[in-house]
Parts: sequence; C-alpha cells; structure tokens
Amino acid sequence: MESIYFQKVISDFLKKKGFSKKGSSFLKETNDILLVIGVQKSSYSEGFYINVGYILQELNKEHKKQKYMDGDVRARFSYEKEGKTTDYFEPENITEKELENILNNNIMELIEPILSVDNLKTLINKKPVMLYQITLQAKQILGFS
Repeated sequence: MESIYFQKVISDFLKKKGFSKKGSSFLKETNDILLVIGVQKSSYSEGFYINVGYILQELNKEHKKQKYMDGDVRARFSYEKEGKTTDYFEPENITEKELENILNNNIMELIEPILSVDNLKTLINKKPVMLYQITLQAKQILGFS
C-alpha cells in the first residue's frame, strides 16, 4: 500500500469511529478527556507510528492543547508481527484489511473504554509502561505520585 493511501485508510477509519479532523490530528472529546490521534512519519524510514494523546480537560481548561504530543498521557498503537509486538507501521508490508483490523483492535483497547479519568487510570494500571509517558500533573490527578 502506498503511504498516501495508508494515511487515507486511517483517516476514513477514524472518522467512522467519531473522530473529527483538525489539521493533522484526529480529535474525540469526553467530559474528562480529549483523545487525540496523530500519524507520525518516521524520520529514518518510510514507516509510520500512530500516536495517542490523552489530554485531561482539568489541565486544559482553555482548550489550547490539541495535538497528540501535548497529551498528559501518551500511548502508541501496536500490533503483533512475526510473534513480536511492534508499534512501527510499514505501509508497503500491510494490506488495507490488516490495517483496519489493527486500527479496530487498538481503538477497542486504547480509545473506546476511555470515557473518564477513572477509565484512563484503569488502562494505566493494566499497562503500567504508560507511566513512562505521563506528565507529573497527570500522575498527581490520577493518583500515581
């Protein structure tokens, strides 16, 4: 699959899942959290990363933060490839159907259940490696400090 088509598949999929596109970000808002997804081109190859930023509304009352890198908590979409977990997407080595399945699995794990700060805390407890991608303020609000 070509890179442009790869990005189009992602964009179409996220729009179907209720995300709106603003610039290069895809946004979905709950009362507690602004969920932001961004596709990042690798600086070293033709691959991509799909990043998630969880922006806590309590820390972003002015709604200035709207990019995944602004996330108070951050994560990446990942999938199994040759028996190992990877977060690196190579468009030329993935079919549209595979990509849609990977996107759906990650949405079901990292996005759909996250409707509140409590849900985000539950996700972090399930995936403690996420504590490496969380701001100090968010750690305090979520009770991890």
